[in-house]
Amino acid sequence: MAPSSSPRGPSPRPPVPRAPILCVLTLLGCFGGLAIVALAGASARPELWAAGPGQVLIAVAAAAGTGASACVALTALLGPLFTTRRLVAGGEATALEALGWGRRDLAIAWLPLGLLAVVAAVGAGLVVEPAAWRVVHSVKGSPAMTAASWARLQAGEVAVLPDGGGLVSRGGALRFSTGDGAWTGELSNPRPDGRSWVFDAARARSSQGEEWSVDRLSLRPADDVAERWAGPPRSPWAASWTALRRRSDEPRAVRVLHRRLALVVAVVPLGLLGLCLGWSRRRGALLVAGGAPFAVFLAARLADTSNLPPTFAGWAPAVVAVGLAAVAWWRLPP
Repeated sequence: MAPSSSPRGPSPRPPVPRAPILCVLTLLGCFGGLAIVALAGASARPELWAAGPGQVLIAVAAAAGTGASACVALTALLGPLFTTRRLVAGGEATALEALGWGRRDLAIAWLPLGLLAVVAAVGAGLVVEPAAWRVVHSVKGSPAMTAASWARLQAGEVAVLPDGGGLVSRGGALRFSTGDGAWTGELSNPRPDGRSWVFDAARARSSQGEEWSVDRLSLRPADDVAERWAGPPRSPWAASWTALRRRSDEPRAVRVLHRRLALVVAVVPLGLLGLCLGWSRRRGALLVAGGAPFAVFLAARLADTSNLPPTFAGWAPAVVAVGLAAVAWWRLPP
């Protein structure tokens, strides 16, 4: 009598031959989507376009880079999801299950790509994002942006003032009006002088009939405004890992530090969630996969606006990701 073969059969090839390609395509798609959103935002800033295509490309690339952690986290979810759904649709999943494959084997097969995703998340959160935020700051305060804004003003375009008023250049003078209409006037022969602007004469009239005039006027930005744009960015999002640790007395900096760590950790449960949802035949699995990113980032936004300690608020996305992955893992047949 011939010996019976093992019901499990030979160990099948891990079901990830197309996974790296799908993950790379997903990551490129995420960055492409962010770039499109950034480009749409740039269209609302005509002074950016006036500064030249080089500034536009730099600004769009930097804006996309500020979402690098989100792109890697989304790829960690969608890459496994797309791969396992293809296995299910092609019948390969059924064959693997017949050979005895379960959720544990599935997770082990994905372990190498999971480790690569963690490394990518570390690079995105601790290297790419801070650098991208610093580039955004430098573009906003660059001389090219200032020159472009001034050129648009000289061409007759109206600039909106912070209080809702307006500023326009006509006949060699800058005409202005405050937001409440209490004051109107003009500044003649404007010209730059270092960090200041010099005007030969200035006149202002109030809605109550009062008038004010000088023969020469020099204006410069407030010290805090000039320091803000001339110096390094103050936002913790633009700070490096070492700088954030030195700012441990600032609640916002502490939250940003832990948020970056949380998004690195969240890559693992999000990948597991994608595996489970893609392998599952349950109705609504794809619906859950589509809602999971919104749940994670909604938790982050709610935590930012809550009264939670900054450390706990920073870890909110990882907590939600672990919870979703645990439920999906439990509901998947062993």
